[in-house]
Amino acid sequence: MPLPFLPGHDSSVIADRDDLLVAATVDGRVFVSPDGTLPTVATLPDLDVLHIGVLHGRPVWAGELAVGADGVSLRSWLALTAELPVPVAAAVARGYYQVRWRHTNRHCGECGGELQDRPGFTTRRCPKCSTLRHVPNAMSPVVVVAVEHDDRLLLVRQTYGPYQHEWDLVAGFVEPGETLEGAAVRELWEETGLVPMQLAYTGSHPWSFSGPSVLLVGFSAVVADPDLRLDPGEIAEARWFSRAELRNVPVAELPSFPYTMSLIHRFLDA
Repeated sequence: MPLPFLPGHDSSVIADRDDLLVAATVDGRVFVSPDGTLPTVATLPDLDVLHIGVLHGRPVWAGELAVGADGVSLRSWLALTAELPVPVAAAVARGYYQVRWRHTNRHCGECGGELQDRPGFTTRRCPKCSTLRHVPNAMSPVVVVAVEHDDRLLLVRQTYGPYQHEWDLVAGFVEPGETLEGAAVRELWEETGLVPMQLAYTGSHPWSFSGPSVLLVGFSAVVADPDLRLDPGEIAEARWFSRAELRNVPVAELPSFPYTMSLIHRFLDA
């Protein structure tokens, strides 16, 4: 097997009691065993499950738990990804995403018909619109740009969202018809007025604080002119940080704390 966790769907596999299980609620909480590990299918034998991949050669299944489920220990899917080994965290993120997607895609957006599963696939099809297919595996790419000038790193504070108190990197969603590189240049220009003279891909991360279906794509950029022209609708504050200044920023003001495996943390650490 080429990867510790190999995502996928095999309709020919039948759930075994010793297979691993990601049992999640639609609001993003996941059942964990008393020792903090994923349970087995035998733990919740009545749960309707879907095959989502193979972890270290062991089949993994996902199933929806009721939000008010009693007698189980539930943890935030995002908090678990900060504690579990990366392959297990990937299984948790995929499992919760599948549960959430299936819950919110029960009816056709075109005619209102009830969607049906397609045998052998994770997609759903509307029986009233035979050409309309709903695909759950689409990711929403977001570019993250680490901007440098004269050995200083640019950090910004956003005007919206739950993380306004934190310093962050310039970031934004890729628009339809746009390349990843084009999105990085556009977001940097729109939010700060900066134009990169160098831009390089650095890596990716398969989920973000906003959800498991967001693919973070990292770029490093170098600018010649450090003068900022901020977009007041999105950026409340921006500063150039030297290495010494960055080390003195309280960890609670950094978006990657305590998610040390995250793409942004890797940028800041570097």
